[in-house]
Parts: sequence; structure tokens; C-alpha cells
Amino acid sequence: METINNLFTDLGSKMPFATDFFASKLSVAGAEISAFFLVCLAAVVVLLALIVIIICLACAGSAKRKAAKRKAAGQTRAATREQAKRSDVLEEVKATEEDEDEVDIEPSVKPLAEEKPEEKEEIQTEKKEEEPQPIAEEVAQEKAPVAVEEIIETTQPAEEVNEEPIEATEKAAEPQEAIKATEAPVQEKEEAVAAEATSAPEEKNSDAKVAEEVTQMKKEEVKKETAKKEDSKAAKALVGTFEVSLCLDGYRFYLYASNKQLMYESVGFTSSEGAIKGIDTFRKTLQEYPYIITRDKYGRYRYVFNKRYQGENYTSAALARSAAESVKRWAENAKVIVRNAKPEAIEEYKKGVDALRTKDDVDWDLVAKEEKEAKPLGKFTVEEDGNQDEVIGYRFYLIANNAQILYTSAIYASAAGALKAIDTFKRAVYVGNFYVDKDKFGHFRYILRANATTTYVGESYTSRASAESSIESVKKFVKCAAIIPFKKGGDEA
Repeated sequence: METINNLFTDLGSKMPFATDFFASKLSVAGAEISAFFLVCLAAVVVLLALIVIIICLACAGSAKRKAAKRKAAGQTRAATREQAKRSDVLEEVKATEEDEDEVDIEPSVKPLAEEKPEEKEEIQTEKKEEEPQPIAEEVAQEKAPVAVEEIIETTQPAEEVNEEPIEATEKAAEPQEAIKATEAPVQEKEEAVAAEATSAPEEKNSDAKVAEEVTQMKKEEVKKETAKKEDSKAAKALVGTFEVSLCLDGYRFYLYASNKQLMYESVGFTSSEGAIKGIDTFRKTLQEYPYIITRDKYGRYRYVFNKRYQGENYTSAALARSAAESVKRWAENAKVIVRNAKPEAIEEYKKGVDALRTKDDVDWDLVAKEEKEAKPLGKFTVEEDGNQDEVIGYRFYLIANNAQILYTSAIYASAAGALKAIDTFKRAVYVGNFYVDKDKFGHFRYILRANATTTYVGESYTSRASAESSIESVKKFVKCAAIIPFKKGGDEA
């Protein structure tokens, strides 16, 4: 650095002007630096700044020029696109005009081609009707003038001789009467010929009309027969089916629509014969008893036939009503099919029956002790079932402490009967013959088998895990749920 400083000091002393300043040294940050070096450094910095400014201005100018070029190119492209669109629109308009011209022309040509045979027939019939008429007219024209001329010839002398005696007038009148007498049979003959000539085509036309009516009647009969056959085929195609098959809880019957949609499923029967009898009872009930749409206090709708057969829970009365109508319609003419149980299904069913626990397998003293020591959680409630117009029975509900519905019972005739059924349900839960099954919507629910003829079907869940968890919740809350009897007016004791 010192050598550079000394070099610039020597160079500054040799400058032709301001040699004293350029030869001097300036102190910068405690160091002495040649003034000429600082001047040169400042000049270099200014020069570099000018170069940078020039370059930036040049770049900005080129960017502006490029932007202007892009804008001009975009405008030209937009103009070309608009022109292309206009040309396309014009072509489409021309095409539509040509199509409209073609559409207007075609109907005027086709009906003529189609109506030609009918016109020919009409022309022929008109000819047949008109052919005999000229004959009668010609006969009348040929005969009538003769009679008229004769009358004129005979009457003119009578008109001219006005002053002759009476005898002359009487003689003149005699030829007129003779002429009239001769004209009468001639006119009768002419009228008969004309009548025969006109009646012939009328008879022919009447025969043609009768033939057309007969053919039309035959066509209508054929159409009716084909329509009946099609209706019968459609009716056969739209027949539902009852299928009886073996499940874990016994033989169930399933009602399917023609598209194999499951409409209804029963509880288990101990035999296929029992399931078939159950189908007969089910079908008879649907035909003889109207259904009712019920709504419980939890906002769920169901259809119920004769307080016995009920559907799933629905979110609206319209959905429940539609399901009831579908079940009623498909069950009316449904054919019954009994599925032969596979050996593995029979074996699984037998294992399930053999593995069933009984009331003798439960320590009821321990159950009583656990119920007595349990902290009150959840509740059993008895509620009316029906709608605003009618109460059809009573149900009991098992409600968890978080207000979740764990079980909804069947319909009982009285509140006392529903209250008594709570004890039967609790005993079945303690025995614990639970298993998980799917409903017709593909949801999972638990089924509790009390004995060979009584089963309890739980609520539906979207997953098997939720259904299994509900089983554990039922076992838990059965021990500690308070039983609240029904009171009129909705009061709970």
C-alpha cells in the first residue's frame, strides 16, 4: 500500500496543474493516502456509475420496445381471432340457412310422395262415380229437347189462333195431352237408368268402405293382442321374489325387487317351513292392513303394518311412506324361492346353536350385586309410538348417558307390557348371545338371541367396530341404567 501511495504521490507532483494538492497526502481513518490516488479512485467510481446508468437506460429502452412489440403482436392476434370468429359465425349462419332451406323443402316433397296412392284411389273412385253420370245427362239432353220442341211446335199454333172457336182450341189441346202421355214413360225410363247408373258406384264404394273397416278392426285387434303380450312380459319381468336362506340366527326370508334390491328382511325362523309360513302371514298382513308412519321423540320415522312388521329408521315421513309402498307392491305377486343351505352354512349354524349360552350359565346373585353397587348411568324409558292422529303402542329405549340410543324395542300393546319387557331384555343381555350382522343398506348392527324364537336387533352403524362397541355399551348400561316408567303427558318419574 505504501508503494502505491508513493507512486501516486510522485505522479501527482508531476501533474501540470495543482501539483501541490496532488503531491500532498490526506489522512483517512488514521492513514495517510495520496490525494492523487483518491482523485483517481473517485474518477473510476464516477466512470463505473456512468457506465451502469447507461447500461440500465439501454436495458429499459429495449424492454419498452419489446413490450410495445408484444402489445402490437397481441392486438394483431386478437384482430385475426375476431376475424376468424366472424368468418366462422358467417359460415354457421350460412350452414343453418341452408339446413333450414333443406328442412323446408323436405316436408313439402315427402307428403306428396306419401299421398300419391291415396290421390290415385280418390281419382279412381271419382271416375267411377262420374262415369255413369254423363250417360244419364246425355240421354236427358237428347230426349228433353225433342219433347220441348214438340211442345213448342204444337203450342205455337194454339197461341197464334186466339180468336178461333172452342172446338179449334180443344183440337189443339188434344195433341198436347198425347205428347205428355208419351213423354211420361220416357222420363220414367230415363230416371230408372240414371238411378241404376248412380247406385252402382255407391254400392262399390260401400263395399270398399266395409272392407277397409274390417281390415282396420283386424289391425286394432292385432295391436291389442301385442299390447297384452307386452304388458304380460313386462309384468313377468317386474315380479319380485321372496328368498329363504339360512343365516346365523335361523332361516330368514328376504323380499327383493325385480332389480335385486333388498326391500325387507325378516327375523330368523327355526326351519325353512316356518319361514315360508312367515311369508304367507307377511303377505296377508300387507294386503289386509294399512300401514302407519310413526315418529318417535328422537325424530326418526318408520312404517308399521298391523303393529307387527316395521321398517328401518328414516329421516322423513316421505321416505318411510315410499319404502312401505314399495314393500307392499313387490310383496303382492312375489314368487317364493328356497335356497338350499350349503354344508358349511349348516355347520356354522349348528355351532352357533350349540354355543348358545343359557340362563343357567349366569350367576344371577353376582348380577344383582353389581346392579346394586353400580353408579346410575343411562336410562330405560317407555314412550308412546304413533303419530299425531293415532297411538298404536309403546316402546322402550335404552339411552346412554350421552343421549345415544343403544336399543329400540318392538311395539307393545301397553306401557305395562313394555315395562315388563325391559326385564326380559336385560336377562338376554346378561346371557350375552350377541353377534354382528349387516342390514339391507350395508350397515352393521348387533343381534341378540334370547332363545330359539326371540331375537333383539340393535341400532345400525356404518362400521363393524361401532356395532361391536355398542354391544359393550349395552352390557355396561344394562347394569346401571335407571328404569323410568311411562306417564301420560310425557312426565317422567
